[in-house]
Amino acid sequence: MAARVKKGMAEAFKKADKDENGELTKEEFAAMPQGPAGGRGGRGGGQGGQRPNRGGGGDA
Repeated sequence: MAARVKKGMAEAFKKADKDENGELTKEEFAAMPQGPAGGRGGRGGGQGGQRPNRGGGGDA
């Protein structure tokens, strides 16, 4: 599975590196598709911030 992930990331990088210099500019990175279909986002991302209070302890 790790090999498949590496291959997918290499393909995504190659597509994003429009000038083929081996580096992504801010513009190239920003132009990458977003969300699970585009390879960005997906698992574990989230927006940060505090977690909602789920009860179960603490001062009441």
